[in-house]
This record gives sequence, structure tokens and C-alpha cells, in this order.
Amino acid sequence: MGLFAPVFEGHLTVDPLPEDFASILQRRVESGLLAPGRRDRADYEITSKDRSGLTFVARGLLTTYNVGLNDVTVGRSGANRIRYHVSFWGWTRIAVVHGLLLGAVLAAAFALYPPMRRDVATYAYGAWVFWGMAAFWSLIWPWLLSAIHKPHAERALRRILSETLGAAPAPDAAEGEPSGARRAS
Repeated sequence: MGLFAPVFEGHLTVDPLPEDFASILQRRVESGLLAPGRRDRADYEITSKDRSGLTFVARGLLTTYNVGLNDVTVGRSGANRIRYHVSFWGWTRIAVVHGLLLGAVLAAAFALYPPMRRDVATYAYGAWVFWGMAAFWSLIWPWLLSAIHKPHAERALRRILSETLGAAPAPDAAEGEPSGARRAS
């Protein structure tokens, strides 16, 4: 998975991992994934569940854009280990559309407001700077946001899994660190 791909996966060691962990996670998703009892910006639907894991997806615009846990699969991968795979394409699509709307507004303002064109023209390379900034904020920035967002979304999921399963992740499990984590030196 590339830096800009709105997907991440990983493992989390939980000791002990309850035998019925999928049912425990299902109750957490149904009661409010981010904060139990609150579903206003955390409305998720379970799409599949069995003894070895479950999959849930975000429903609605607010949930899709809130944290970016849009399509989540969690499954057992060992006696005390779970694996997760998350896609936040919905979150990224909203960011890209927002960027494109910003670019359209800038282009419309440039085309329809003559004083703006005159102001841009007064600077050396003004048009290059203006269109370069418009391209950056509308085409590149949403993908940078996606890359910046990835470790935060993963940290949120790992916190939820640890809280829900009643144990902290094993501190010595290097493979359990978030994919975007950096060690302090």
C-alpha cells in the first residue's frame, strides 16, 4: 500500500483475546464505535460477522467524513492476535471533491471578477503563482491530507480495539505498532 492510498492494515496483540471477541466488537459498533452511547457521527453497520471476525462500514456523510474508518475488517490471526484492514476511500473522496470545489471557485472568481485578474497580473509570474496555488490546494492537498490522516485513523482504531477488548496492546510487539508510527530516538 502506497503512502497516498487511503488504506491501512496491521495487527494488534491482545492478551488475553476473548473467544467471543467478534460479538464484543459487534456490541461496540452497535452502541457507538467512537464513544459508546453516541451514534450521531459514528453510525456504522455490520455487513458480515462470524466467529473469526467482522466487517463494518460507515453509514451517512457525517460518519464517512468524521474519522475515516469507512470500511473495516477485523479478524483473529492467532491465539492473542487480531488483524485489521481499513479503507477510507469515502473520506478521501469527500476531501478530493472539496478540493475540486475550491478550485472551481478560484477559477470562477478569476474569470468573473476583473479586479482579481488585474491584481494577479500586477505581480511578476502572478498567473503562474495563482494557478500553481489553485492546483496545489485543489488537486494535491486532498491527497496529502489522506496521507496525513492515515496514522491518526489507525491510532483511533487501535485505541477502540484495545478499549473494547479490555486489554492494552503488548508493548514489546513491534508488529503491533501502527504502520505510520515513528519511534522516538
